[in-house]
Amino acid sequence: MAKGGSNTTTQTSEPWSEQIPYLKNIFSEAERLYTAPGPNHFPGTTVAPFAPETELALNAQAARAMAGSPLTRVAGEALGDTLSGGYLGANPYLQGAIDSAGRGVVRNYRNAVTSGIDSSFAQAGRYGSGAHVAAHSNAQQNLAQQLADISSGMSYQNYGDERARMQQAATAAPGLAQQDYLDIAQLAAVGRAREGMAQNLIDDQVARFNFAQQLPYNKLAQYAGLIQGNYGGTSTTTQSSGGAGPLGGAATGFTLGGQVGGPWGAAIGAGLGGLLSLW
Repeated sequence: MAKGGSNTTTQTSEPWSEQIPYLKNIFSEAERLYTAPGPNHFPGTTVAPFAPETELALNAQAARAMAGSPLTRVAGEALGDTLSGGYLGANPYLQGAIDSAGRGVVRNYRNAVTSGIDSSFAQAGRYGSGAHVAAHSNAQQNLAQQLADISSGMSYQNYGDERARMQQAATAAPGLAQQDYLDIAQLAAVGRAREGMAQNLIDDQVARFNFAQQLPYNKLAQYAGLIQGNYGGTSTTTQSSGGAGPLGGAATGFTLGGQVGGPWGAAIGAGLGGLLSLW
């Protein structure tokens, strides 16, 4: 007869009966989705093409950048002529301005100076004398000097004005030269725009490639996610159920014999204790 042992209990649980058809549908649909082709990438391109207006703007910008501005060319030529002194003494209106400024002096000489000299010498009775001729000669020299001073002063002013323009042109030259680089920058901007579009097309191809590469893994993950649910299960519990042993059996028998009482009670208790210790 065994002195000890164990009891094993197995419990099995199943899904709610109303839930079972839906769980079966989930497994069936998940299997169908996993084995079916796809999902497919969007069949068209995912990059919007340039609008017609943008194409025209890029072409016009590229043409302007390569040809440059006609105004810039004209300004450059004028600037070069100014810097080289091409306008020094080339003012076509300078002599006219000098003549205009000298007319008043000449008119005053004719109307006032010469008549005054003649009148003075005539009153003195020396008209036509050597002194009279010398007076006219001095007056003519004064007239020539005044006209020369006018011409020289205006020419100097014209020279100074043109030199000032040369200095201004020299200051403007670096900015005008920088315009060439601005044209190049515009052409580079067109290049960057077109490169950006080309890169977008490459990225679109890369995205399609990566999508195809990851498709099996994504479908497997989707499959695993679709079959989640409460499907029941089985649990096993093991419990020990052995005898009380010699001491335990004796103690138990003694307790039972004490309940009987008297001299027979002690004998009965000892006998029961021995029997219980065998289990």
